[in-house]
Order: sequence, then C-alpha cells, then structure tokens
Amino acid sequence: MTLFLYMAVAMHIVLPTPGGSGLYIAPNVFGWIFIFSLIGCCLWEIVKTKVLVVNKVDYFILIGTILFVIPLCYSSSDFSTTIFRVLGLCFGALLLFCLSQLKLGKVQKGEILSILQIGIFIECLIGLIQFFILTQFEIQILGYTPIFDRPYGSFTQPNVMASSMATGVVLALFLIFYAEKFSLKKWVINVSYFNLLSCTLLLIPMQSKTGFLGLIISMILLLFIFKNHFPLFKKAISFLIMGGGNWIGVYKLFK
Repeated sequence: MTLFLYMAVAMHIVLPTPGGSGLYIAPNVFGWIFIFSLIGCCLWEIVKTKVLVVNKVDYFILIGTILFVIPLCYSSSDFSTTIFRVLGLCFGALLLFCLSQLKLGKVQKGEILSILQIGIFIECLIGLIQFFILTQFEIQILGYTPIFDRPYGSFTQPNVMASSMATGVVLALFLIFYAEKFSLKKWVINVSYFNLLSCTLLLIPMQSKTGFLGLIISMILLLFIFKNHFPLFKKAISFLIMGGGNWIGVYKLFK
C-alpha cells in the first residue's frame, strides 16, 4: 500500500522549489517519507521473523557503496555538499537490502512491478500533456515551465524524467516477456505496451545522454531474454520504432 500511494499519488505532486538538490527539492521530501516508511516496514518484518538473508549481490552493493564513500575522506572533497548525496546512496542500498528480505511469490512480485508501471504510466501522461499542449502553447501551470521543448513530467530536471522513461521501456519489455510467469492481468500488459510506445516517444525530445545511455545498456542486457522470445521481440521493437517515428512526425508538424 505504501508503494502504491507513492507511485500513484506522491510521486506526481508538483511543488515550487527554490532549486538545489536532494531534500532542497520539495517533491523529494515526499519520496523520502515513503522510502523510510518502506525501510521501517521491512525492518519490522525482519525483527518479527528473526531471519536475515545475505547473498552475493548484497556484498557487491556493500563494496560499491564503500567505494563511493571513500572519496569523502579526501582533503579536497567538499564534505558539506556531498555528504547528503552519499547518505542518499546508503539509504538506497539499505532499502534494496530490506526489500530483498521479503519472501515474495511470483504473483506478489508481479503486483509490485505492476505498481511501478502505474507510476510510469502517469508520468507518461503528464509528459505527453507537457510536450503536446503546454510546451506548444507556452502554457505555465502547476509549476511547469517549458524548457527548450523538453518535457520533464513532475520532476524538475529532464534528465531525471529521461531516466524514468528509460526504466519504463525496460520494465515494459520485461513484463511483456514474463506476463505468464507473473500471472499478470490484461490491463497490465496493455499499460506496458502504452508505456513502451510513450516512453520512447518522450525520450527523443528530452535529448538526455543519461536516458539514452541507460536505455542502450539495459537493452543489451535484455538480449539474453530476447533470444528466447523472438516473436515478442519483433513486436516490442515495432513499438519502439513507432514511438520514434511518431516523434519525427510530430516534430515536423509543430515545427
């Protein structure tokens, strides 16, 4: 329920912000409230079951986190400005570790991924409205200000939105390929196809190297899944091409 409330409501709240990063950005405050709630629930579950599971992935995450913390010890580091980012990284690793302690079945895992799809679906709708309506007519509403024809959803930076859209593409492909395994409902599959098309369409005008790089790396890793689902692979690629083609058509229309 906590995750659903965040992905369906809190994630999309747009508030004026004085700038900066981290908790200086108003929407991030809502995010961390829900993150700490999730961590608290998971820790409570660990206390109840009195079972702590540690795997190899957790060790790699721990090593990676330590490597990020080491530069704080350098004399040239700006401790006051970087400590909060490092703390964010540490709490993110803690959240991932806590979630790994939950014993979830395939259906429950599918439900969690479906909730993530809902959040991305709403962001897609916001991004499409910004790109097709607000940007074209230079409308400023709910804190949105057109920035060089680059929609950014409820986030304050196009690169963050692009990362979300790249995640949406990968998650949509994953759910389409494993729909039967997770016993997904029909509406989840339909939303996945919509996100696959919309995320691709929005990624191009964002012109984010971060988003493109994340998408390319993820697609390379997903090739191991594609080889066993070639018909679905062709269908998914057609949606990606449609998204890119639609953007070209829209660009020519408005320009």
